[in-house]
Amino acid sequence: LRIAQQQGWNCYGTEISPQSLEYGQRCGWSVTSEADTDTRFSAQGFDVITMIELLEHVQNPHQLLRLAAKPLRPGGVLYLTTPNANSLNRRLLGLKWSVISPPEHLTIWTVQGLRLALSRTGFQLQLTRTEGLNPAEILAQWQAPKNETVEVNRNQTGAALNDTFSSNAFRRSIKTSINHCLSTFRIGDSLKIQAIRKQGLPTQDETN
Repeated sequence: LRIAQQQGWNCYGTEISPQSLEYGQRCGWSVTSEADTDTRFSAQGFDVITMIELLEHVQNPHQLLRLAAKPLRPGGVLYLTTPNANSLNRRLLGLKWSVISPPEHLTIWTVQGLRLALSRTGFQLQLTRTEGLNPAEILAQWQAPKNETVEVNRNQTGAALNDTFSSNAFRRSIKTSINHCLSTFRIGDSLKIQAIRKQGLPTQDETN
């Protein structure tokens, strides 16, 4: 929200963490834990809604997508990121991939599954990318003794890898090329989706 605010956007946020809500209020943003009932979040009044690494955590993702469609104006954009069920890590590691971690992650999406869910909840998929690859868990499994599982902190190793490939222009160009290849074959770790809110919203019966 701070980055969006610096670019001139009016910022609204939803959170369940009291500390995060207090922080948002101090920043002057309109924040709430109940966006579907908060009158500040008017129907068809928003240009962009973001869901960053959220959809995999919720028990009813179709309901969340329907709720996201209501405050968006027709033609407004939903941008979301979520782990990719067809990533190279998932293909090689299977259930050993640390992203497969119920009850923290309840749904791991494919491009096809997310396209269908979006179409049923009032959106049209516009742009899809599958980017990012953290090979730390694959390398750890290859180097581990037979039948042993090696614990790897995916977030820490991923952040370190990103810092390495972002440190100068040459490495950033390599990162861009790798992400292009990962997206072409749809095997990157992260699904990055841009969807457009359609003119009419489906009824509850149509989305079931």
